[in-house]
Amino acid sequence: MDGFSYQSDNYLMKPIAECMGIDPKLLTPVTMMLPLKIHGKPNTRLLRVLLDSGGSSTIINRRILPKGCVPMTCPTFSTKTAAGPFSMNQRLTMKDITLPEFNTNVNIETLNVYVFNQPDCAYDVICGRDLLSLAGVVLDFEQHVIRSQDKEVPMKPPGFWDDHMSMYLALEQIFENDEFEQLRNESFADILPSKYERVKPEDVPLNHLNEMMSKEIHNTIYNYPELFSGFVGKYKEKRIHIDVDEKAVPHHSRPYAVPRVHYDVYKGELERLVNIGVLERTGGSR
Repeated sequence: MDGFSYQSDNYLMKPIAECMGIDPKLLTPVTMMLPLKIHGKPNTRLLRVLLDSGGSSTIINRRILPKGCVPMTCPTFSTKTAAGPFSMNQRLTMKDITLPEFNTNVNIETLNVYVFNQPDCAYDVICGRDLLSLAGVVLDFEQHVIRSQDKEVPMKPPGFWDDHMSMYLALEQIFENDEFEQLRNESFADILPSKYERVKPEDVPLNHLNEMMSKEIHNTIYNYPELFSGFVGKYKEKRIHIDVDEKAVPHHSRPYAVPRVHYDVYKGELERLVNIGVLERTGGSR
């Protein structure tokens, strides 16, 4: 999961620098936002947010505006943010704003924001001191954490919100709330049931490879048909012994939650793996 690690019963990431050797300077104060209305238009989309105490006003990326949303023209406003400088002449109003990583209840009823136009920007919203003050957000760059409403969450490494499991664990309290079923379904792409079939050399597209590489792959599939049969085999050579440190302390962590929208596919795959002998039922799963 790209080096993101969670402790068992509360949402706290182990120090990134300690776990993965990542430079703490790469950690950024990013989170998710859910405004229920953007300039009068309903919104069910989670927005990626950069919390920037260096900017005075919050700005929103034009690319994520709901269909039919027309911002108001205003005097030009220029600002420098952690994501770069921006100059804008449009504003709009967001209402019923929630920062679900901290609290699923509405935190801010109304906020006027400027509109910037940068499709390639990594963020949908860059929150300035206006929102940080209203939400009681404190950025602690010494401990690399974000505090708000008596809750503390870690700053994130690049790509954190691109990983669906990381997102689900960080926002589990909102995804498990039936009131946000539409949001849950829209936040996770559909996954299809596994499909295992025999692979033949002629079935593999190799047009993008040179002649030598194509021949190597073709010969590998042809010479080892049991590896490409579509079935799971068994290792029949000598048994493998794993040495375990006698001083190691057993550690128990709660299992990763599965998004409800993926429940049927996950359950079907687990049952398939049990039926073909890859997994065995144990404990409460019997």
